[in-house]
Amino acid sequence: MTRAVLDTNVYVSALVFGGKSARVLQLAAAGVFQLIVSESIQAELLETLATRFAWPADRTAEVCAQLWDAAHWVVHPQQVRAARDPEDDHVLACALTAGADVIVTGDHDLLVLHPFRGVDIVTPAEFLANWVA
Repeated sequence: MTRAVLDTNVYVSALVFGGKSARVLQLAAAGVFQLIVSESIQAELLETLATRFAWPADRTAEVCAQLWDAAHWVVHPQQVRAARDPEDDHVLACALTAGADVIVTGDHDLLVLHPFRGVDIVTPAEFLANWVA
């Protein structure tokens, strides 16, 4: 089974705007691939939805509970310093620590690293076209 880390921007896009990112979350909820998440990704999502979109934390937690309950949690990710934007390093660290196959993101600072230490880095559209049936 494919093991995938979703960058925060994929969650935000899915929850706020829908589209291909929402389809990726639907497939994760259906167990089509193993979702991998870390506390830093969770915290970044909660903060982004609260500050940029005025979502209360309990709403975000409720929406993501089903996904995150079935997810593989990375507790102590290794340190990584590789992204052009250091704030993206935690996504790389989560993927490497968990042995993920792929990172799904819309962030160009991560996409330019494809592949990174054996982990593919793709957009939601590429993930849907090439990683899931």
